[in-house]
Amino acid sequence: MTTTYPTTTASTATGGNVRIRLTHNESPFPPTPRVRAALEHTAAGAHRYPTVSDEDDLIKSLARHHEVPDDGILLGAGAAGLLQLLAQTCASPGAQIVAPWRAWEAYPDIATSAGARFVPVPLTYDEVDLDAVADAITERTAMVWLTHPHNPTGQALTRSAWERFLQRVPAGVMVVLDEAYYEFLDASERARAADGIATVRDLSVTTRLVVLRTFSKAYGLAGLRVGYAITSPTIARELRHRQLPFTVSTAGIQAALATMRDTAAREAQLCEIRSERNRLARELGALGYPVRPSSANMLWLPLRSAAEQFTLGLRQHGIIVRCWSGDGVRISVGTRSDHDALLAAARVLPR
Repeated sequence: MTTTYPTTTASTATGGNVRIRLTHNESPFPPTPRVRAALEHTAAGAHRYPTVSDEDDLIKSLARHHEVPDDGILLGAGAAGLLQLLAQTCASPGAQIVAPWRAWEAYPDIATSAGARFVPVPLTYDEVDLDAVADAITERTAMVWLTHPHNPTGQALTRSAWERFLQRVPAGVMVVLDEAYYEFLDASERARAADGIATVRDLSVTTRLVVLRTFSKAYGLAGLRVGYAITSPTIARELRHRQLPFTVSTAGIQAALATMRDTAAREAQLCEIRSERNRLARELGALGYPVRPSSANMLWLPLRSAAEQFTLGLRQHGIIVRCWSGDGVRISVGTRSDHDALLAAARVLPR
């Protein structure tokens, strides 16, 4: 049975006078000319399925980029498609899947679709308590799902806490580290943060570890649904045997290859997103709104009982954000003009 977690109608409305959508943690930048050219080139072959060669090209490119064996990489329809494959392959009916909560709202639904029981571990909003996550593991736990940086709060896991956590995970439990937002960490943050792919490279680590990455966020290809898993060749082989064919389109593969080559443009976009994230956080804070520090392309405002009023107020100004009534609001980082409009609205909202 699907579990539904309530939201306000204001958080998901798309009609009326909506001018600015800051709800889905998408890139605010359209595809670069190089990516558009790749998409146009694939249009003539849209009547054909992707080939093994197409997939191999992207897998080999990812293997070089991350310095990992190519037989440990698996492509999928975004990180979500891979997470569903993991749940259906590695969590038997009745098994437990443990994760910090609140998190991406699809986690409970993906777990229950595989017949597993989702076990939420309360989040403090100041940090993801990995000790509490480890304490929640029982003999029935099949998997642990972590997001780094966390969604919706933007917190990054520290390297020291990550290493301590792995030492506490029983050998039979699989750890899935969802790094959909990893690219938004700057160089100084990466020096202190966990790095799942580096952990996969460490042959001394015995944990059954799968790291998920995506082209949907920092790479700006959310509509094309391209993600990938990096893990041991043994686990990748186990997953590949259960995966449906043609989960990633030719257009998605070629766009992913093109955006990986577009390094300068991507880094410029990431720099602007980080700068705008920090500016928006400062100015909202100066207006008296509570804002948590973020290492991702989102800001979390723990507004509690005022969350819905704030969301509905922005909606009246044509701006939609993600609201969890009684809890908080997540604002996806947009463009400078998006933020100027949001700040102008926030200044006049009742509090």
